[in-house]
Amino acid sequence: MKNREAQPINNTPDYPDDKDPVLIPMPQQDLAAGRELSPLQKTAEATNGVLTPANAITVLGVGLTALGCREFVTGNQSLAVGIIAVGAVCDALDGQVARRTRTANYQTGRYLDIGADGVKAAMLGGALYTSGVYSGVELAMNYGPKALGWAANGVSRFIKHNDPKTSQSGRVAEVARWIAPGLAVASSLLSQNHQTVVGEAMRRASQIATIASCALGLTAAGGYIRGLVTAHRNQHSQSTPRNCSQTDTSHESLPS
Repeated sequence: MKNREAQPINNTPDYPDDKDPVLIPMPQQDLAAGRELSPLQKTAEATNGVLTPANAITVLGVGLTALGCREFVTGNQSLAVGIIAVGAVCDALDGQVARRTRTANYQTGRYLDIGADGVKAAMLGGALYTSGVYSGVELAMNYGPKALGWAANGVSRFIKHNDPKTSQSGRVAEVARWIAPGLAVASSLLSQNHQTVVGEAMRRASQIATIASCALGLTAAGGYIRGLVTAHRNQHSQSTPRNCSQTDTSHESLPS
């Protein structure tokens, strides 16, 4: 009998060539690698990624933002700021929790995350405008680029099936987008307490942060759009057959 060479055990999941492994749900990655799933992962798999700790945190963040905006419009601005801040912390934690519990990469979570971002931005912008803290121009400058980037990011995730990474300008824009209305709210609170000089300085700082948020947000949104155009071109070039080595001689004249 001939000695057969031992075949190496392949624990790498066999993904389709056009599927980014990063987009495969982590429980499925662990199953393909022969690892036992945790109770949280089993629940995530049984519900197709609906019941996960990260999704619960995302929904909690939306609820807290809604409650904070309601308190803000009714005049309880100090309380509202604290509630909205806790909601912002939820937004920062959900992705980390998904990765720590290895329940990330479900399409459900992606839809929920990007939808929650849009809903919270709309609620915050509406509360700021309704209460008179933000003008229409400031509202458009601060949240307009966010809406454009949100739409481009959504197309990248759900139509092109990739997960674009946030650029450095996008991260800074997100910070400025929170700082700008925060300074405007602080200015409003100080003006109510007759601290007009400090309040005016806060207002100026808020306007500067709004301009920075707009410029950086447009830069980040432009990056998403360029990525979409590049992905479309690459996909089109790959689907177009190229027969460069063959020359069409059908129109050449026959030798006499």
